[in-house]
Amino acid sequence: SGRRVTLAHEWCHLLFDRAGLRSLARIEGGAAADSDRLMEMRANAFAVELLVRMATLVDPSGAVLGDEQLQEISRAQKVSLVALQRHAGNLRNRLSKR
Repeated sequence: SGRRVTLAHEWCHLLFDRAGLRSLARIEGGAAADSDRLMEMRANAFAVELLVRMATLVDPSGAVLGDEQLQEISRAQKVSLVALQRHAGNLRNRLSKR
């Protein structure tokens, strides 16, 4: 399951971050570290959304699924449970702001 998420994560970088990527030899910290963190967060979100759409994580009443259902989806879709739990948490946050 980790391989699929990792591949999708890296695919996001190839699609969207090509121009912003820096060489491997660089100094960490400062403003660059903040932008790197945001790029990584976006790539993580992209990866899980690509593999399991957020709509899959909502029951017919509009509530976000619990851990038991997430575990079933995790096995069926071959995506890590931790990644799905974060994905579900993001969805809960989005729905609570409506």
